[in-house]
Amino acid sequence: MKIKVCGLNNVANVKEVVQLQPGFIGFIFYDKSSRNCSVASNFVRDLKVDTTKKVGVFVSEPKDKLLRTVNDFGLDYVQLHGGESVDYCRALKTAGLRIIKVFSVDNSFDMNDTNAFQFCDYLLFDTKGKKPGGNGKQFNWEVLNKYKGAVPFILSGGLELKHLSSLQEISQSYPLLSVLDINSKFEIKPGLKNIDLVGEFINGINMNKHV
Repeated sequence: MKIKVCGLNNVANVKEVVQLQPGFIGFIFYDKSSRNCSVASNFVRDLKVDTTKKVGVFVSEPKDKLLRTVNDFGLDYVQLHGGESVDYCRALKTAGLRIIKVFSVDNSFDMNDTNAFQFCDYLLFDTKGKKPGGNGKQFNWEVLNKYKGAVPFILSGGLELKHLSSLQEISQSYPLLSVLDINSKFEIKPGLKNIDLVGEFINGINMNKHV
């Protein structure tokens, strides 16, 4: 099981997180987000880490601008958090990008909505809320029982330390659950992670062979 630490925008903090060797680190390229990475943009551009993939988070970004950002910042993945269409996502895939498509989940979410996006590299299930992401709330994980796709998925939405044992249990039920995405529950303030909490979570996951 890999960990994605998302919503980083403090240079010193990014360096600390990278030392923990998560599978992914997420940088938000969305102007309305309090975790927008613009304040650390030069550092993000120059950051090269062999063990950790750089993910750029976008919300309904014009395709040409997104492609320029990917090239400028050397991003390994794009995470699409808006209402991006199948055609939009497929065009990015054709351009050679690795794609994480986000779906906002509540109890009425229809998993059939994911069928047309099975060409993506990952799907990400986050809690539906007022903001595109980072709402810090957990959705009902039983909704995942309805996922019948073949693409591995990322679980997001209010994950925190108290969920470690529960994540151990559901990882055995969902073999396609590949990545755990942590963000707001591990923050000192938006964009600045509590490195001790992040380290404890990563160590807790790594200590269990089933997660």
